[in-house]
Amino acid sequence: MKKILTYLIAIAALLVVSVNAKAQDGSSPYLNSTHVYRVTMEDGTNNSASWVIANDTGTPLATQPTFTESVVVDTAFLEITWDDSWASSATDYKIQFTEDDATCSTVKEITITIGTNEFDVSTSDPDATCNAADGAINVVGPDTTTSITFTVDMTTSSSFSPDWKFTFTLASNSGATFANVKVGGSAVTAVAGTYTSPDQNSTAGEGTVDITLDVTGGITSTEDMVLSITSATELSYNSPDKDSNDWGATQTINALPATSSITTD
Repeated sequence: MKKILTYLIAIAALLVVSVNAKAQDGSSPYLNSTHVYRVTMEDGTNNSASWVIANDTGTPLATQPTFTESVVVDTAFLEITWDDSWASSATDYKIQFTEDDATCSTVKEITITIGTNEFDVSTSDPDATCNAADGAINVVGPDTTTSITFTVDMTTSSSFSPDWKFTFTLASNSGATFANVKVGGSAVTAVAGTYTSPDQNSTAGEGTVDITLDVTGGITSTEDMVLSITSATELSYNSPDKDSNDWGATQTINALPATSSITTD
């Protein structure tokens, strides 16, 4: 009974691991994903069980990575996290399992191909716009408040559609003030000058979200608001953006002509 209870507890724990791994295929794991591999042994009590990681030709690696192995009743388990170091050295590996009864041994093998969960967040300059006083009749200045929008895009492979988030800063090159910063319609507040987006979704490897804010500046002054993305992370496996290219954008708010009021004789 004790063995059965232990077995059930182990299976429950492995199910949790599988859910956390987003049900990805362990034969083509994403970077930073964790997967469990298992075999049914002939005799898990009396025979020995061993796991090794080999290169793509089947030769065991000289330095074995960190993994967790166990035997519960007659089932042998191996748990491994395919972190960034795997893809930096190769993309194909083999996992080998050996059951040895002290006289003879059986070897089983599975090929592993590291999958791609490359992740890229970017933004770009919005078109220049006039301030909110554009075309207004006899507007009272000297300042006006203009609502602007920056767009942030995320792309990855179409088979990988993770949740994601990013951090960013905002600044004025011309001394304008700003307020009511929102990401996807949700208000965000800066902490030590940095804003953090709510978690974002993606579909078919893509995601887009707008950052909106209200900028107050002089009606007859050109205002430049600068968005700088400072970090970006996909949340399935906590992989960072592949680079920091296209992380900045500037919204220019054009000045209006400094026209006087109409006078008469």
